Amino acid sequence: MTQATVELDYGPFKGRKMTLWEIIHSDYLTEEQRLELIRQFRSGKVTIEKLLKIIITIVEEKEAKKKEQSSFKGLRDHVPADTLFDSKIIDKTTFDLLQQGKTTPKKVSENPNVSKYLQGTESIAGIYLEPTKEKMSIYQAMKKKLLRHNTGLSLLEAQAATGFIVDPVKNQCLSVDEAVKAGLVGPELHEKLLSAEKAVTGYKDPFTGKKISLYEAMQKDLILKEHAIPLLQAQMFSGGIIDPVKSHRVPTDVAYQKNIFSKEVAKTLSESSDDNKPFSDPETDENATYKQLKDKCQKDKDTGLYILPLSKPQSPTIVEKTYLYT
Repeated sequence: MTQATVELDYGPFKGRKMTLWEIIHSDYLTEEQRLELIRQFRSGKVTIEKLLKIIITIVEEKEAKKKEQSSFKGLRDHVPADTLFDSKIIDKTTFDLLQQGKTTPKKVSENPNVSKYLQGTESIAGIYLEPTKEKMSIYQAMKKKLLRHNTGLSLLEAQAATGFIVDPVKNQCLSVDEAVKAGLVGPELHEKLLSAEKAVTGYKDPFTGKKISLYEAMQKDLILKEHAIPLLQAQMFSGGIIDPVKSHRVPTDVAYQKNIFSKEVAKTLSESSDDNKPFSDPETDENATYKQLKDKCQKDKDTGLYILPLSKPQSPTIVEKTYLYT
């Protein structure tokens, strides 16, 4: 036991070769676990290999729990406190309190100025049909022929690109895979929405193999500009540009510093010229920016979600009269 060594990839012993004896006598194991494992080893019930596996499992579980307790829940992954501090989402005082254990990520996340960068969804969540006073998801509105296919699809792609597909009735936010599984969107839209969701999960740079943002993917021609602009517009006007590497939104000035956004593109997205209206207003049939549609939304009093009011079904085009949903 004093001869067998293992190199740990985490915790205070990261990068050091430790003997099994040293790890057994570390804080990773309780006194009870320690005595029981030594007893089983000495009695021949467990081999040195088996003992090694048991101890590594205990260490990994402890480290995973520690990581969960000391980090924030991001869009897809846990976010360490220092990442939020570097991104100017939490200040030095809050960061120090977290390091000293005087506050917790859970408590800090209750601050709306922090949570909006982590989990908040301010995308257009659904439709409110005024004549019937009915609230429904975007996909439901598409199936009921209240929205044209392309109108609804662009709104769903905007949801996917800002973090989650939203169920405004159940007040749920799901990943694209979860939304298809739950029947919130149909399987016929799965691939298109997964493609839009890369704005959150990241694109792979074919030259470096690294994960990159939507803006960087557009700059490298990995996504067409006409496909990227609506998604960037949706991110910009629903809480901020997403850093897929860090798994959270960032303030605009930080996005510039990280080169995951630019002042030029921000200026373009803020203009309401005809070239910059990739969405359709289902009420008027006119082209619109994401901000223009959001400005028309009502904030649902029960959920706080943004719901787009509609007084009548959007008139279908000749082609879309025959569109079938599965």
